Amino acid sequence: MVTVTFRCGHTEDLSGNEQSPHCWCGEGRITQVHAPRPKFRGYALGPCATFKRLKARAVDLSVKGNAHGK
Repeated sequence: MVTVTFRCGHTEDLSGNEQSPHCWCGEGRITQVHAPRPKFRGYALGPCATFKRLKARAVDLSVKGNAHGK
């Protein structure tokens, strides 16, 4: 879901499939867009994200030392 704020001040939740969204009052100019942050699985390198399946790896979650790992 993407939340847009129109120039009139009204907000609307959009699915992303709309061709030209308009407010219920008729305003079509959008001033702000609030979208969720992208989620990555794999790795991101530089300005572009590349999907790569990573091998599973064992992680030791036992507490050792302080919170900073020292």
